[in-house]
Amino acid sequence: MKLFIYWLKIFILKDRGASATEYGLIIAGTAIALIFVFSVVTGAFNDGFQYILQTLNNAFGK
Repeated sequence: MKLFIYWLKIFILKDRGASATEYGLIIAGTAIALIFVFSVVTGAFNDGFQYILQTLNNAFGK
């Protein structure tokens, strides 16, 4: 039991904090998710997808 409590203190209750890289990844991921959700809700995602398809069709002459 003492070993379990020792392990709990070291690995669970220890304040490890987050590095700047981890904070950056969290912020970037949140921003990308919000942009995706906003574009889907407003319909801009569909317009952008259609634009990409039209560009590819023009590029390959179809």
